[in-house]
Order: sequence, then C-alpha cells, then structure tokens
Amino acid sequence: PQIFNVVIPNTITPNNDGINDTWIITEEFAYQNNVEIIIFSSNQQVVYQTKEYQNNWPFEPINKNNRVFYYKIIRDNSTVQQGTISVIQ
Repeated sequence: PQIFNVVIPNTITPNNDGINDTWIITEEFAYQNNVEIIIFSSNQQVVYQTKEYQNNWPFEPINKNNRVFYYKIIRDNSTVQQGTISVIQ
C-alpha cells in the first residue's frame, strides 16, 4: 500500500474573512475522482460525503454546538488519512 505523508489541516475559521474559511486539502486528495471524502459530526453522523472534493466545505454556517468533526479520506476503497477538524467561530 502507498504511504502518504501529506499534512491535512485540522482547523478552520469560517468567518467569511477569506482566510481559512473552508477546509483546504492538497490536490493529492482534492479534485480526484478515485478519492472519497467523508466528514462526520461528533455523534458519528455523516454531514458531507463526496468524490472529487472541491476544497469548499463547509457550505453553510456550522451549528455552534458542533465544533469538532471527523474526516476520512479514502482512495481506491482504502482509508489513507483520517483525523479531526476543529471549527473555530
């Protein structure tokens, strides 16, 4: 299996200042049709799932009670990265 040493950001600040408003990941994983991105809420519910991620999550304001999300990056049916995303508002 391939090993990826890609740094995935774990904090976003969606306050519409144009800086760090969305979760931006490297093009090694974004914009790829064989890579699936899944983002879960803290209670394990899928809040977003897509292939060819466009570096554009979140699309709408985040509920202030939900500040930590979990993600999985899956390439060719194997999880290659996973972790958390903190949303600071």
